[in-house]
Parts: sequence; C-alpha cells; structure tokens
Amino acid sequence: YLGSSRSAVTDLHAGTTKLREAEEAGERSTAQQNLQTEIDDAKQALDSAKTAGVPDATISPLSATVERADAMSGAAHTATVEAYRGMTSRLKDATDTLNGAVTRFDRHHCSSFAGIFDLFQGDAELTLGGDCSVTLGSHDPSSPKDSHEYEAGSFRQNANGSSTWQADGNTYTYSPKGVHDSALDSFMNDVSQSDDNAAGSLDDLTNSHAKLDEQDASGSSMLFLGR
Repeated sequence: YLGSSRSAVTDLHAGTTKLREAEEAGERSTAQQNLQTEIDDAKQALDSAKTAGVPDATISPLSATVERADAMSGAAHTATVEAYRGMTSRLKDATDTLNGAVTRFDRHHCSSFAGIFDLFQGDAELTLGGDCSVTLGSHDPSSPKDSHEYEAGSFRQNANGSSTWQADGNTYTYSPKGVHDSALDSFMNDVSQSDDNAAGSLDDLTNSHAKLDEQDASGSSMLFLGR
C-alpha cells in the first residue's frame, strides 16, 4: 500500500504541475495576444502621424518601442507573462503620447499660410484660420459670414506641394505660389478656347498668388487667390 500511496502522490503532483503549466501557458498566450493588439494600434497611430506630417522626432519614440515589441511578440520568442504585460503597458503609453501630439499638431496645420483669400473674378472673400477653419463672406464687413470648422485628422500633404483638408463637409486645397491648382488649370483650359491672351495672364497667377480651392459635397468649386 505504501508504494501505491507514493505513486498516487506522484501522480497528483504531476497532474498539479501540468495544470499549473497549462494555466501559465494560457496566461502567456493571452498576454502575447494583448501585446499584439497594442502593436497593431500603435502601427495605426504611426501611419496616422506620418500622414498628418508630424515631425520624425515626435514619431521616433513610438517607432522604436514598436520594434522592440514586435521582437518580443514574434512566434519564436517566448517571454514571461510579466514581460509581455510590461511591454504592452509601455507601448500603450507611447501610443497615447503620440496620439496626443498628433491632436495638438492637427490644430495648427494651416498656421503657416493662414490669411485672407479673394474669390477669383468675384466679390467674396475667404478667411483661413491657422486651425484650418474657414469663414466665407463678401467684402462688406456688415454682411453675414458662413463658417466651417476643420474636421480633425483630415489634413493631407499632397505630392505636388499642395495641402488638402475637410471642413464641415467641404474640401479645401491650398496651393502655394508656383504650384498649379486643378481648379485654375480647368478654368485656364476653358478660357484658352476663346482667348489665348487671357489664358496666358491666368497662367501668371500660378506664380504670383497662393490659391485656395473650395469644393462642396456636390462637386461645385470656387477658387480664391491669396492677397
């Protein structure tokens, strides 16, 4: 009977050990999955920050943390539960920090070219705020104004040097001096059919004025020239 008792104790101990190992494996798997989820969120934050034009110096801390987290989360690497949880926490903090920086940065995209723009061949004027908000009205200061608030996260830098964003459903494209604006190009094409001299003078506007194109949801657009 003594041998049987010892065998039973051994079996019980072995069973307990296997159960504990299974529980630890489950906790490790969950911790690794949580880390991977946080990695995915961090990479989305990085993409958003890069698209928004956030400086590399602001992005690099999270980028470096993602690289370390990726190495830990790799299938061939088995870290402790505590290590996974610790990395998840650090990664979340770094992601929150970058998201906060993007939000602050997102409010000042238009600060370098904010100002008053006049409707091309018209009587309206558009005031562009540093936060990319837009106020539209006539040159008469007593006339009513139409205001549009910037839609957070919508600002984009375009390959040709122009910038595009949304404000209350309208799409705005700013083109600095020397950069062709699609709305101006379209107008030039129409005018050139009947007046080559007029088309040439319009072409000069590309180099002499910054341009702001407003397009509403229906696709109708207005072109404004910087003063």
